[in-house]
Amino acid sequence: MAWIASVAQLGYAVGLLFFAPLGDTVDRRRLVTTLTLVTTAALVASALAPGTGALAVAVFVASAGTVVPQLLVPLVAERAPPRVAPAMSPP
Repeated sequence: MAWIASVAQLGYAVGLLFFAPLGDTVDRRRLVTTLTLVTTAALVASALAPGTGALAVAVFVASAGTVVPQLLVPLVAERAPPRVAPAMSPP
C-alpha cells in the first residue's frame, strides 16, 4: 500500500510535465476549470475505489490534476491591471 504515495508523486510529475506547458498554448481559465473538475472526480473515485489498482489510477489522475496552482500564477498575472502587472513579474 505504501507504493500509492509513489504513484501520487509520479502523477504530479506527469502533470507538471504536460499540463504546465499546456497552459501557455490553451486558455488557462478553461484548463484550470477542467483540471479542478477532473481532480474532484478522481478524488471521489479514489474514495470509492474497490481495490488498490483502482485506487492507484484515481490517485495518479488526481495528482496529475493538482498542478492548478502553477497555472494560477500566470493567469492572475495576465489579468492584473497594467500598473500592478510589473510588480508581479519576476525580477
